[in-house]
Amino acid sequence: FEFLLKVSLAFALLFVAIAGILYITSSGTEEIMNKAKSALKTTLIGFTLCLIAWILMTALAKTLGYAGGENWWNVEMQCQSNEACGGGQTGGGQTGGGQTGGSQTGGSQTGGSQTGGSQTGGSQTGGTGGNLTGPGKIPPQATPANDNSPEAVAAKEKNKKTANSLLAKMNSGKITEDYGHTRPSLEQAALEGTMQSGMASSAPGGDIVPNPEMINSIDEFTNDPNIEKITLNAITGGNHSKNSKHFKGEAFDVGKIELEDGTTLHSGAEMKRYIDSKNHLTNCTVVDEGGHLHIHSCS
Repeated sequence: FEFLLKVSLAFALLFVAIAGILYITSSGTEEIMNKAKSALKTTLIGFTLCLIAWILMTALAKTLGYAGGENWWNVEMQCQSNEACGGGQTGGGQTGGGQTGGSQTGGSQTGGSQTGGSQTGGSQTGGTGGNLTGPGKIPPQATPANDNSPEAVAAKEKNKKTANSLLAKMNSGKITEDYGHTRPSLEQAALEGTMQSGMASSAPGGDIVPNPEMINSIDEFTNDPNIEKITLNAITGGNHSKNSKHFKGEAFDVGKIELEDGTTLHSGAEMKRYIDSKNHLTNCTVVDEGGHLHIHSCS
């Protein structure tokens, strides 16, 4: 859509120029002058309609929960419920049917947490309200939960400790969520050091080891004494674009920051200014996506 808007602007400028040339070279000929005026009027009306469409689509995108507002054509959408993301697939055959007994268990993903651990019977399907497990395909570049390398084991242990700290903050009200993805992710991480990669039918669905530096960055950020409450919308859960860093365990979203002085920071721009002023998250990439902050690649 951005490309089409740029093309329409280019054509509008071209036709305005043509209309201007016709008018100037008309030598007072009424017929040519009328054609030039008509061309200019039509061009301006057409481009105005394009701008109105842009404004309406942006407003609609924000209303429906698209993460980026003015960048709605390529942003990630945060569903407001598992039903919104996956319909009636939040508890039934996905977790107990063919997903766990069919090709998933007979293929390369037999054994480990993919088929018998948290993915099918642990906190994701029972303790957290029957969230959808998804097709179970680990995203590229993500560390699968059944990776038992020394690095992965150390990352899991670090995640357990940090996730417990974040859960305590959720229980105290310091951290809240809008879409129901955050608590299940943290509960799983506190027990196993892993998180589910998405909780909707279109999400990858496999259990992964999230970047411990990212989880630790959330913990350090939420230690700010000037912050009364932070809305943490998503970590690895939710419904995002296919190649989202969320599904790789490399990103989290902040939807709102409420300060002790009563100020509420709603927009991504406001939150980013505050974060920059306090030198928070300097080890991460912080992206203003309009209605929220998308924070990723923490090191």
